[in-house]
Amino acid sequence: MDQVLIGKFLADERKRKGYTQRQLSEKLGISDKTVSKWERGNGFPEVSLLLPLCSELDITVNELLSGERVSEEEYRKKAEENIVNLVKEAQESKKRMILSAMVAMLTLIAAIPLFVVSGAVLMHNWLRVILIVVGVVVIVMGIAIACVLDREA
Repeated sequence: MDQVLIGKFLADERKRKGYTQRQLSEKLGISDKTVSKWERGNGFPEVSLLLPLCSELDITVNELLSGERVSEEEYRKKAEENIVNLVKEAQESKKRMILSAMVAMLTLIAAIPLFVVSGAVLMHNWLRVILIVVGVVVIVMGIAIACVLDREA
């Protein structure tokens, strides 16, 4: 799904109906900032809002997901494309979640032993500090990787 295309379509259809972002948001019981976010392509309406939103704008969910008006001849084809795209995005999202969980586990598996060893074993203080710093670096790297994975979502 192209969120920018969908956002532009939403903005065009809202304007066609003569609504401001605030008026549309009040009809849907959400904030106007949420409508703005959708129209900029920085988010997508929750599933519970799809039907009310489409009803207010006199469009179909299929047209919303396509980001354009759909003729009767194209309707079935677009519906199939949208379903395939939604399934593909769900699968990719699941893969990213699994990857993020693996990164978190590996980060913990790498960092915790460093902290435990630095506190439990007799050693010079400088070596203890190095182990703690390495543990902190591992955690920071894990967080950075998780942020990159999240941004790609």
